[in-house]
Amino acid sequence: MEDIARIVGVKKPALYYYFPSKQDLLFASLDQFTQRMVDGLEEIYNSSASPVDKLRQTFYFHMTAIARYTSDFTVLLSEFKYLKSRRKKQIIARRDRYEGMVRKMIEDGIDDGTFRPVDAKFAAIALLAVVNWMYHWYRDGQLQPEELASRFWDLYFSGLGAMPGPPPA
Repeated sequence: MEDIARIVGVKKPALYYYFPSKQDLLFASLDQFTQRMVDGLEEIYNSSASPVDKLRQTFYFHMTAIARYTSDFTVLLSEFKYLKSRRKKQIIARRDRYEGMVRKMIEDGIDDGTFRPVDAKFAAIALLAVVNWMYHWYRDGQLQPEELASRFWDLYFSGLGAMPGPPPA
């Protein structure tokens, strides 16, 4: 709380005027951030683009957001567990909505023949897990988020080109 107060230029007790507890501050931060993410993805999801273009745009949107809002993602992915009951359920519902839109994009791509038949839920979770890990290693000055998204998209969409075979012994 002292660090937050220093960053925003107020004394620590002033924070408690707006946020009576650390729970309130954590929830306010996560609530606002997750709503922005869902709103951004809904815009892509509700567009008239093809499923493959929607999914590609999702990569760019998500990776650019991680690069731009690394602190918010860090709080979401590492501090979320500290939320209590009702508030935690609200953030989980929003997370599930986000994942559901990604899953639906994949299902639509399977339905139109763009993607091969796969477990759409697993594919959505894998996509988000790979992309979300970026908050650990991405730093300004590296590749631009758009270039990273392009590289990740190529790998995700095209894979490594290896033919399926038996599992390793």
